[in-house]
Amino acid sequence: MNSPHAGSRHRVCGLFVSRDYVGASNVGIRALLVRRPGVEGEGEHKEAGEDLTGVSVVRGLSEVVDEVLKSRSDP
Repeated sequence: MNSPHAGSRHRVCGLFVSRDYVGASNVGIRALLVRRPGVEGEGEHKEAGEDLTGVSVVRGLSEVVDEVLKSRSDP
């Protein structure tokens, strides 16, 4: 796929695998799926039969910041 976003430093973080993560990944945007542990995670939007193999999962917004800072140091 030839996307204007492929290889860019754009990021998407979302709560839904199919809408947020897969949608962004399909157009070449790096994506993160937010899955909060414990009480904060009780309202997670889990889809029936979802498979998180190969999905970049973070446990909260502070990990999103960590991922962005880490990617800035990547060549």
